[in-house]
Amino acid sequence: MNLTSFSKPKIAIVAAVLYTAIMGIGMFYMKAFLGITYGDPAMMNLFWFILIILNGLNIFWVTRYFSWTAIGFRSLNRKQLLWFLPLIVVLIAMWVVFLSGLARASLSAAQWQSFALVGFTTLLVGLGEEIMYRGIVLHAFLTTGRVRWAMLVSAIAFSLLHAVNFLGGYPLQAVPIQLLNTFQLGFFLRR
Repeated sequence: MNLTSFSKPKIAIVAAVLYTAIMGIGMFYMKAFLGITYGDPAMMNLFWFILIILNGLNIFWVTRYFSWTAIGFRSLNRKQLLWFLPLIVVLIAMWVVFLSGLARASLSAAQWQSFALVGFTTLLVGLGEEIMYRGIVLHAFLTTGRVRWAMLVSAIAFSLLHAVNFLGGYPLQAVPIQLLNTFQLGFFLRR
């Protein structure tokens, strides 16, 4: 399929649908073939691999059809970040307390490995979803000049990504609440 003649919003929708489909296939495989349900710590053993694939696809979409600047990665203006300095100090203090407590814990090698895997997987989730939904989808629809529409489409796409969680064993009756929560979070964080 040659997408070069498509508009940026159409390319973004194709990318988001593919991202969601791969996540859904991963959830289904995890539940149906491995017997691992959504929320089980063992799901990290599979999902880091799926998330690497998804992040690789994000890199493809950005470099082929967009650019890093076009999806929001611009050079930082250090003077405008001064307001962020107090938060950075608090975060550093929290990390020092956290890491000093963690250093005193007597964890086995397997527990350290699990801890690292959860951190790595969480990082990949954040990068992948932010690049896809706040980067590609939001910025593609911003090219239409309709800011609220772009925010709405991006939030809906982000929310629908979480609909596939039921394929991994997330309770079906809980999915609408999760969709509502992720939609609200997705919409308001795109302001």
